[in-house]
Amino acid sequence: MKKKKCYISRCNQGGMLVSVLLSMGIMLIVLVVSIPLFRQYQPNMRLAAAAREMTTNLRYSQQQTIAEQVPYWVEFSPMLHNYRILKTGPATTTIKVVDLPADVEFHSITGLTDDRVVYNAYGAAAESGEIVLYNINGQTRTVSVKLSGYVQLSQ
Repeated sequence: MKKKKCYISRCNQGGMLVSVLLSMGIMLIVLVVSIPLFRQYQPNMRLAAAAREMTTNLRYSQQQTIAEQVPYWVEFSPMLHNYRILKTGPATTTIKVVDLPADVEFHSITGLTDDRVVYNAYGAAAESGEIVLYNINGQTRTVSVKLSGYVQLSQ
């Protein structure tokens, strides 16, 4: 008996279709399970990003104060849902306004007069304090400013 020559398209016609459908089914299951988890995690990612950006902006204003020998402030506005970097001089100039993401709020601002961090020419803060942010999931991030000017981000 002669063996039949077999080409992929002829001998395994149903097997390839089954493997493609099985692969698509597995990907669909993974997608259905992961989407709700990702949506729940998104507010936490936005909170962490907002807290990191705030830390970066506080350090930036400290560095600018040292470099220019002109006081910079970071002024928090919980009612406006934002904070501003201000430069003092003959006139106060707004350097940057940062709006918080929609699902991130100020929880509390403690230890800071008029809700602002003011740096002196040596980079030290006029007062130490904490800014606590929270999101709709109840997660919080705390940005601490020490008298030395050290800015620390914690959960």
